[in-house]
Amino acid sequence: MRMASVWYFGIGAVLSGQLTELSVLGGGCAAEANPSLAELKSWHESVSAYRQNEKSGDHGAAIELGKKIVRGRCSNEHWRFTLVSALSGAKRFAEAVVLLDAFYDRGSTGGIRQHISAAAVVVGI
Repeated sequence: MRMASVWYFGIGAVLSGQLTELSVLGGGCAAEANPSLAELKSWHESVSAYRQNEKSGDHGAAIELGKKIVRGRCSNEHWRFTLVSALSGAKRFAEAVVLLDAFYDRGSTGGIRQHISAAAVVVGI
């Protein structure tokens, strides 16, 4: 499995070209230590708006909000994988692979193998 993962991420680098986690997310992660009440409220409002956009079928707007949500709480694996899934659903595979690769580099293990397998099937590996 490890060799397959390494090979998969090598393919990801080819597919992603010049994309980086920073460029895909549209900026860096916000500081998460001691967020203000206003920051927490804004993050939760973004989560609500994301769900509304997904429900209404506005996937492009949902993806942009997903990026904002992830930037606001980079340690939140659920939202990282939600964004990867949304990007994949929109056939934006190169961006999804860049984010999966970044999650892997960070030592993210919560569901990485499951998502790597699913992405490998979609990309055709």
